[in-house]
Amino acid sequence: MKVYKGVSASPGLVLGQVSRLEHHVETFSHGPFNPERELRLLANAVHTAQNELDSMAERAAPTEQAIFLFQSMMLDDEGMMNEVRFCINAGISASAAMHQVGQRYADQLANMKDNPYMQLRSVDILDATRRVINILTNRPRVWLALDHPVILAADRLMPTDLFSVPSGMILGVITAEGSGQSHAAIIARAMNIPGIVQVGKDFLDDCDGRTVILDATNGNCILDPDAVARQQAEASICQLQREDAEMK
Repeated sequence: MKVYKGVSASPGLVLGQVSRLEHHVETFSHGPFNPERELRLLANAVHTAQNELDSMAERAAPTEQAIFLFQSMMLDDEGMMNEVRFCINAGISASAAMHQVGQRYADQLANMKDNPYMQLRSVDILDATRRVINILTNRPRVWLALDHPVILAADRLMPTDLFSVPSGMILGVITAEGSGQSHAAIIARAMNIPGIVQVGKDFLDDCDGRTVILDATNGNCILDPDAVARQQAEASICQLQREDAEMK
């Protein structure tokens, strides 16, 4: 049994099995590529991505809706998309061009130390461009075909990650990095999913499939809890559920 300290991002108490999410590490072939074909693939992928983001926005509450609509709007940004097309005409693939330009734009926003709002938007750009790249490379956007609810653990979560799992399958979220003001944290709070951030890399090393008590209200989690800790957590969860039912 080991306790990890973090920062509360969305309050709540849950007990469950951890499922670690690892985002795909991008690798791209060197071609040669036909620019006309790549531009056509890009246009189709952007159209599909925007349809998916707009669909998420329709299902979301106003706070999350603004995040998804911003991502969709970024894929219409003339300056960014012209740079992507320029790279394609220079001979690289649509997916490599999208990755290269999206990363540069995201890095620019992330380095705006005096503007926390724009720093948050850097993750939205990475999220939107990742969606386009996944479409171009035929990777699924709805991941984790789960057969039971889990606690997600990751280095950090993208805003659309929580909308890419079947409803009710996320008990809680734990991230090694991140901020309680990140857009993923905002979405977790809106969806009433307990979560903590900044638990550190050590937690991720060997957490997959193991049991965790996530006390997001107090900003900590217990990996491999003993019988006493589990009983206490289960009793507290039952009490919270009763109180919630009474309030409703």
